[in-house]
Amino acid sequence: MEQDKELYNEFIKTVELQDIVLGELEIRRAKAPLSGTLSFDLSPNFTLTERTEDRLTATAEFDLKVHEGNNEEVFTINAKFIIKYTFSKDVKVTEEIEERFLKTNVPVNSWPYGRELISSLTTRMGYPSLVIGTFKVF
Repeated sequence: MEQDKELYNEFIKTVELQDIVLGELEIRRAKAPLSGTLSFDLSPNFTLTERTEDRLTATAEFDLKVHEGNNEEVFTINAKFIIKYTFSKDVKVTEEIEERFLKTNVPVNSWPYGRELISSLTTRMGYPSLVIGTFKVF
């Protein structure tokens, strides 16, 4: 276990975020805003899409569904970010390292972009800004 942690730390020391871009965006506003209470379901999904000897590409998808108090759908947002990383060719990247990176670093790096996009789009649709909480890694 300790050796796995050391290998992961060596990998992380060499990782650099090269780019994060919005690859896909779909928005649907079903109805005009009312003064009622809104609730939401946010389903994030993080996927490793490509790996070479010194590069990783991942996607971060944010699927948001917002409902009124009567459970009627008000609007949806589905956004997919493409995240590109580089790392040293001298570091050995195992499946365990990839999996841990995907569960911790990719969400931590992409979450602020998803939060900002959701908040901004919500106000542009005429609703109060929807503030999404922080991403917590345990």
